[in-house]
Amino acid sequence: MKKIFAFAIAAVAVLASCTKVENGTQSSREISFLAGSFVHTRANVAYANGNFGVYSWYNEADPFMVNEEVGEVESVWKTIHHTFYWPKTGTITFLSYSPFSGTNNSANSLPTVNGGNGSYSLAYGSTAAPYTVADDDLMYADVVTCECELPVTPNGVAETHPAVPTIFHHALAKVRFEACATMLEEGTAPDVTKWEITVKAARVENLYTTGTLSMNWERGEWGKPAGNVWTSPAGVLDREFANDVVLTESYQALGDLGFVLPQTLVDQVISLDVHIKTTLPNGHVIEEDVTMEAKLSDVSETIKSWQMNQSIVYRIKISPVDDLMPITFAPELVDWDEYVEEFTLPL
Repeated sequence: MKKIFAFAIAAVAVLASCTKVENGTQSSREISFLAGSFVHTRANVAYANGNFGVYSWYNEADPFMVNEEVGEVESVWKTIHHTFYWPKTGTITFLSYSPFSGTNNSANSLPTVNGGNGSYSLAYGSTAAPYTVADDDLMYADVVTCECELPVTPNGVAETHPAVPTIFHHALAKVRFEACATMLEEGTAPDVTKWEITVKAARVENLYTTGTLSMNWERGEWGKPAGNVWTSPAGVLDREFANDVVLTESYQALGDLGFVLPQTLVDQVISLDVHIKTTLPNGHVIEEDVTMEAKLSDVSETIKSWQMNQSIVYRIKISPVDDLMPITFAPELVDWDEYVEEFTLPL
């Protein structure tokens, strides 16, 4: 048996700004990094995605760092295999990605990065070899150009060189589901009906898992794909993410899809297998199993796609009955079938 259930939806799109801080824990000319992520308050949040990779160009032309691994060493983010220092003059332009993928690109998790001559691009996957979503939180940073010359105080004293501001954005989307019961008990003693609602399984059907992303750095920002969704979506599958969750009247986690390919919502469906146990006022118990489902494109007027750098929460309300109308009766009586038989009784 299939039913439709009600949704309430909240979506968070992460935004932020960058801030330079001084770093005086290493050589004043050693290059270090200040990593952060975008959030909706437009303030930095702590970066916590492990080591990241960086490319850089001197005077926007000559390669300087080529896929160098950056890690946190004694609270300083710096290249960990080679040490790089600021030249005395000119500029260095940096382009970073996360997590660091080294040279092993078997999962297409290593982006294709091009730069120089003031033109920069980053791509994940290709038409021939699309990226397949895994457990990695793919991130890309804003391109930033830094002056190599040390800043000088009003007294003419050279300061410590600031760390490279490295502000990351999420290349994927993140989706999770929560649910609650609209009611678990109705009536006053001794006339009370009670329900126990258990989500036996939850799944999203027709989920795209592969695609490509290609962006160019233009006029101080990344030129994102149309609708902030990846192109050439494919690899459709169903993903199950919940098991035997007993609902209360407060929202609780059903499960987390984790990182998902940014995609337009068309045929994606949320489906729940629900067990409802009803204790009647007379003490008898009935149990039923129903499958509830809805197209995700229909449950919200505003969320029509899962976009890059968005964290989306779907909140599902489940009612144990279609409406709270008690059973009533409409008695009618089938009239007598009347027969009249005449006969003569002999004397």
